[in-house]
Amino acid sequence: MRLVLVPILAALLGGTSAAEAAPPPNDVPSAAAEFSAYGAANGRPRDLQGLAELAEATADPAVPRCLGAASFARTAWFRVPAAASPQEIAIDAVGRTLDLVDLAAFVQPAGAGAIATSTPNACAGEGTGGSAVAEEAASGLVLRVAAGRAVLIQAGRRGVPGPPEDERALLSLDARALAPDPAPSGDAAGAATPIVPSRRTATVTLAGATLGDEDPAEPACPSPASVWRRFVPGGRGTRLISVEGRATSSLTVYAGARPSADNARDCVLRSRYGALQLRVATERRRPLWIRIGTANPAAGDVARLRVTDGAGATVVDGGPGGFDPTPGGAGGGLPAACERARATLSRVTGPRLTRGAVRGRSVRTVIRMRRSAICDVTLKLVGPGGGAYATARAIRLAGRRVVRLRRERRLVRGRYRLRVEAASELGGRVEVPSGVRGRLR
Repeated sequence: MRLVLVPILAALLGGTSAAEAAPPPNDVPSAAAEFSAYGAANGRPRDLQGLAELAEATADPAVPRCLGAASFARTAWFRVPAAASPQEIAIDAVGRTLDLVDLAAFVQPAGAGAIATSTPNACAGEGTGGSAVAEEAASGLVLRVAAGRAVLIQAGRRGVPGPPEDERALLSLDARALAPDPAPSGDAAGAATPIVPSRRTATVTLAGATLGDEDPAEPACPSPASVWRRFVPGGRGTRLISVEGRATSSLTVYAGARPSADNARDCVLRSRYGALQLRVATERRRPLWIRIGTANPAAGDVARLRVTDGAGATVVDGGPGGFDPTPGGAGGGLPAACERARATLSRVTGPRLTRGAVRGRSVRTVIRMRRSAICDVTLKLVGPGGGAYATARAIRLAGRRVVRLRRERRLVRGRYRLRVEAASELGGRVEVPSGVRGRLR
């Protein structure tokens, strides 16, 4: 986030004279305040800021609370004007206490018309990555909007009101012009959103992507911009949705006539190289809306999207390149027990591999985890030449377990060993020592 704490911050947040017994002038969306420039020590304006007086502010009954029922109990509104070119808007909010400010952004439809506040398009605050233990606890959000789109910013507090000086929030705005790239196909979710064919890889252009007024906020998996695709199942079942690409930052799936905050199935954030994955149950003719998030797409950046049969597939923590910030769900979020797993202490043992372990298209063996359970596990049967002949994934392995590895190629005569990798307690990946080995053909 581009947080800018200015020399006059203490003066703005520390006094008590600004608090009034009446709600602030920008208490409602229709009276949203403009951000104003401030002068630095050398007299030159460096940034735009707004001061939210929230001690006497009221709630907005008709506006959804995208951070939960307790959020946005008292709000003030600000407006970022439309620009002649696409722009990236970064908003940071800070107060003098460690309580995070609730933030929501509402992209306005192009042209003059009624104010749109029915769908928050980006949200930030408690539980979305802001730190309440940093020296300056700050909430922040970033979104890319198309030319001609204004944005309303809602700032709020929750809980019982405190002293006026503790309720104030200082908002900093950084709006930067972007290259006028044409909007990619599927930049908006609607009737014209392209349909993804089953079992074929679709190439999705990301350059020029923005957030629109139809994009529902997914606070657990924020992205400054997104591109949409639809998938219409021919019947009930399970589908595996995978997306790869350097500039892809998140994957979210919705099910219904149109995407909304109420019908999101799950979301995944990128944490490392590889595919982001969701395993989603489907119903006949009920559309799935697939949103591919992107942060800084450059010219030529694409995502590769594929929808395949998900029966029997295992998704662990959002797939090889993903992190599922929500427990369980379609993204295979890791259970709470994984917080106690210590892969660096664990050892894997088991009987020798023999010809009897080969069962058709799979290799079956018994293993035992010693000293500690392991999570986000990759199992590889490594054989002659050092290649992986069979693989498997598991969310969590503890104690004695029977595992089945799917064969990736024909087994040849020679020595094999079971290679085990798991998530470490520091967030990376480590190889877990394994004594499972033997001769197969």
